[in-house]
Amino acid sequence: MNIIEEALFKKTENFQEGQIYSEQWKFAKSYLPQMLDTISHIFPHYSLHNSTHSDAILNNIVRIIGPDSVKKLSVVDLWLLLAAAYYHDCGMVVTGEDKHKLFEDGSKFIKFVKDIQQDKFSPLHQYANLFEVRAEKLFYKNEQLTSESYECARFLLAAFIRDKHSERSGKRIEKEDSLHFPGNPIPERIIRILRSICDCHAKDVEEVMKLQPVESSGCGVEDCHPRFVAAMLRLGDLLDIDSNRVSEVLLSTLGCIPSDSKFYNETNRAITHIRVDQSIIEITAECNDYHVADLVNRWFQWLNDELVFYMKRWHKIIPFEGFGYLPTVGELKVNLVNYDTFDGKKRPSFEIDSNKAVELLQGAGLYLDSCECIRELLQNAVDATYLRVYKENPGISDLKKFKSECNKYAICVKLDKIKNTNAKENEIIWKIEISDKGIGMTKDDLAYLSKTGSSGENKEKKRLIQSVPCSLWPSGTFGIGFQSVFLLTDKVCVVTRKINKDEYVKAELHNPSGKEKGAILIQSIRKEDVGYGTTISFEFNERIDERLHYERVDNTDYNSVSAFISFDFAKSKSLSIMGVKVIDELIRFSNGSFVPIEIIFSGGKKKILSQNKIPFDDLNEETGLQVCIDKLSFQPRYENRSMVFFRNQKVRQCFLAFPFVSFNINILKGTAKEALTLNRDSIRAEYWPSLYKDIKLTVIKYVIKKYDSLDVKDKQLASMFLFMFRQYIIENNISDLQGKDSWRSYIIPVKKRGQEKSERCSLGELLSADSIEYIDPDYQKSYFKFIIADAEYRLEESYDYLRSRLIKTIARDEGYYYMIKHNGYLLSKKPCDVIEDSDETRETLIRKYLDRDRWARGLFPCSEKYAALRINRQEFSKYTKAIDEFDLNNYPCMICPYVRVYDLDRSDEAIRLEYNCDSKVIKTVYDNRIDKAVTKKQIEQAYNLFRKEWDPIIERINKSNKPRKKTNLGSFELVY
Repeated sequence: MNIIEEALFKKTENFQEGQIYSEQWKFAKSYLPQMLDTISHIFPHYSLHNSTHSDAILNNIVRIIGPDSVKKLSVVDLWLLLAAAYYHDCGMVVTGEDKHKLFEDGSKFIKFVKDIQQDKFSPLHQYANLFEVRAEKLFYKNEQLTSESYECARFLLAAFIRDKHSERSGKRIEKEDSLHFPGNPIPERIIRILRSICDCHAKDVEEVMKLQPVESSGCGVEDCHPRFVAAMLRLGDLLDIDSNRVSEVLLSTLGCIPSDSKFYNETNRAITHIRVDQSIIEITAECNDYHVADLVNRWFQWLNDELVFYMKRWHKIIPFEGFGYLPTVGELKVNLVNYDTFDGKKRPSFEIDSNKAVELLQGAGLYLDSCECIRELLQNAVDATYLRVYKENPGISDLKKFKSECNKYAICVKLDKIKNTNAKENEIIWKIEISDKGIGMTKDDLAYLSKTGSSGENKEKKRLIQSVPCSLWPSGTFGIGFQSVFLLTDKVCVVTRKINKDEYVKAELHNPSGKEKGAILIQSIRKEDVGYGTTISFEFNERIDERLHYERVDNTDYNSVSAFISFDFAKSKSLSIMGVKVIDELIRFSNGSFVPIEIIFSGGKKKILSQNKIPFDDLNEETGLQVCIDKLSFQPRYENRSMVFFRNQKVRQCFLAFPFVSFNINILKGTAKEALTLNRDSIRAEYWPSLYKDIKLTVIKYVIKKYDSLDVKDKQLASMFLFMFRQYIIENNISDLQGKDSWRSYIIPVKKRGQEKSERCSLGELLSADSIEYIDPDYQKSYFKFIIADAEYRLEESYDYLRSRLIKTIARDEGYYYMIKHNGYLLSKKPCDVIEDSDETRETLIRKYLDRDRWARGLFPCSEKYAALRINRQEFSKYTKAIDEFDLNNYPCMICPYVRVYDLDRSDEAIRLEYNCDSKVIKTVYDNRIDKAVTKKQIEQAYNLFRKEWDPIIERINKSNKPRKKTNLGSFELVY
């Protein structure tokens, strides 16, 4: 009898309500071992899942938490631990009825077999191929009975059942007679809890945290703790890896065995040392086979990750405070005969789930094109070259000298078509070799290369980088760049020698999603005639499709475009494009590289590609950005597209649009991990706000610095740009902008009323008008109307939002008053209210307010009659925008008392407004009021007046919108 059983029986001796659990367990304990013994009928090639496994789980739980903690558990917790240990694998029991359903009417099982037949890497592939499907039934292909054909159905059935066994366990628990015996049965709610515990034991560990931490047990005043029981079940199960789980008797009855089962059984045999107690967990394995070491490592990593997961959340798992702590993770060591010993927690290939990482690269569209991995490999080579320059030139800081040093160590790329008799008729095999003269790698450095996301953990590399200015740092820190090569190939060869080291390292690295499942084979060889640096080589296949996909080629890729436009389908049925795409990738990269790139194509002459073609001006030390102006133009915003670079390499999917100016920005601060998305094609969303702020500051200072050297027209446009940011410039003490008003002489064609021909008028003259009216009758034929000395001048659009905003910005500074109208706005030198007094205008404003933001509440223009509600708008600018498009105008505003109600099926569509103005809103207005003499009572009265005037309009708008769809989501409250 184990300690958990003893604790249950002792607790229920004089506890009548708890005796149903001890009585049930006595009955179950006499029955369950017989049921679990039947698992081996279908799973003889698996490790044992009988009662010895259940007892081992329970013993492991006692070792983890200690006997004293066991005694403190409630009756139902003790029963759940016992029941979960014995019932969690009952889904692996296969009855005669189960077999009948699967073989006679088993479409899911047939699909399972078909999938294995298509998966040539599956260890069951050879067994699935012994069958064929006819009329949705399985038949043996060969009538001859062999030991392989005799066992194959069992192996396939076992794999099918195993994949679903936790779900099957849950269903079996619901119907299991041993849990529903008459007289005084276990409550159904507790049985459902048991089911949920067993159901999550083979799922992701996050499922444990979805279980309730505490449940009333219904057994006196005690509680039970499903989350704790589930965590203990999983840990106890993971730790049952001792050699006694393999039954040699059962294995001897089999004529053959799937390769994965053979390796799994060997993992148990490989265990030579286990220590599990309340203080520490240590396990050692001695392996003769790489695949066995691979599996042991994965198991160790799983165990380590599971323990770390629970440690971080232990306070949310334990049944009560002071329960104690989990043991720490000691050595999880794997010794592979004839290879170096490695720690099961740190071996390069098994630190993370490599399959998941490569699936992300290959299947989630992380890279737009498989050839982009060339860019990643080149970036690694450049970074290695930078590190060598740092090493040989300690403390180097001068950019010119740095470029000169980099120029000594060219990167050489060889690209060849190779002859291969195994190539298919519609395939070309390419070989690429990338050689750098950088700092090189040791065996330990290779661990960082092969461990996804670990590049930043290399402490030696970090120290070297920190020794130079940030502007000279290398680009790479993600640690996924190298893995992107598996977009093209399944095997990569690496030869590398680190600077000042006597030996070089030769390694083969395999695709984690390929046949070898991420195998890494390393040799250390003492040989001094190998130069410093790294050479990476691999082969990849190009499938020649008859269908041509022009859209896969960037229009700036000259060689790829040329290949397409010169293709003559009358002379050739297919087009090879991969070679020229690789070359275009090399050229694009070289354009921004300080390190020369040499290319040798198909054994031809070496060609040095042009480099560092993007001219950047001086570095802004404050922001870490370089900038160069591309052009100044009085064009719509979207035509002034500016490009962003990160350490000289273009961020392909990042464009900026500033008014009247386009430029190139080069980010020379921080790391790629901080600034870029994983594929380096975009700026990270969380990095963008601070970057935009720095870009704005850098460009403004640059334009001010270059202003006096610009020609007349560019100076006019530059002054418009600066005027658009005038408030920001003054608030941040950047410049007083004295003498930078050349915009006044910028000429714009206008038409005087009654005349056909246009006149030339300066922007300064137009903005001396008595009034300026922007009229937009139907959102298409908008125009400006200027009244100058009783004459009317019209500026017809094509003048877009940008220029409209410029005119309003200047008008505000020139002292114009602002009035919103139903079809535009009025800028007048005579005082006027901010809202035109008409129902049409009020309705237009309300509709704009309803459609504007995704916030529940927004700001609203505040007429003179509601002056008590006027607030300091700047306090709320981070939460919402005003309803008017012009967000720089300082017209009076108020907090709108109406909130938007959204269609829950379309979260971005507000469908009606509701009045919501309680004491909290009144207090917020009071705390931020402009007129400090205004009282809360006056604020409340002003809102009542506002509601009386605006309610009829809002009711009409609400009725005209579609009714809200009813969705039962329960009640919740957002707390800020």
